[in-house]
Amino acid sequence: MSTIVRSDILITGNIVSHQDVQIEGSIEGDIKSRIVTVDEGAIVKGSISADEVVINGTVNGDITSKTVTLSDTADVHGDITHDHLFVNGGTIEGRLKRYSQPPKPETESDQKAFAAAKREIENVGPKASRPTTKTSR
Repeated sequence: MSTIVRSDILITGNIVSHQDVQIEGSIEGDIKSRIVTVDEGAIVKGSISADEVVINGTVNGDITSKTVTLSDTADVHGDITHDHLFVNGGTIEGRLKRYSQPPKPETESDQKAFAAAKREIENVGPKASRPTTKTSR
């Protein structure tokens, strides 16, 4: 199941999801998800962190992912940290960095932001969507 941001939608704020995220519209904020796809014509102004990222549109921000695929219509302005990078064309204005493990936060504020994002991720998904019931004796 995917979360789809349609072409007529602009979201201002961060997205955290355990599901796949497909961007057809515009996002002004960071995205953390399992798989992120930025479609042709879509714009992301923020960082993307996911297991897999597919870029067909525009990203103005850093990308951190195990696997990154750039199509011939991709336009990336930011650094890409990856295990596997597949470039089928497009443009990249930034540095390419390879890693085996996800990078660790460097500053104290990064560590706090990372911990907050981790708590957010842990509170999203199947566990968070289950209704809670109270029983009384």
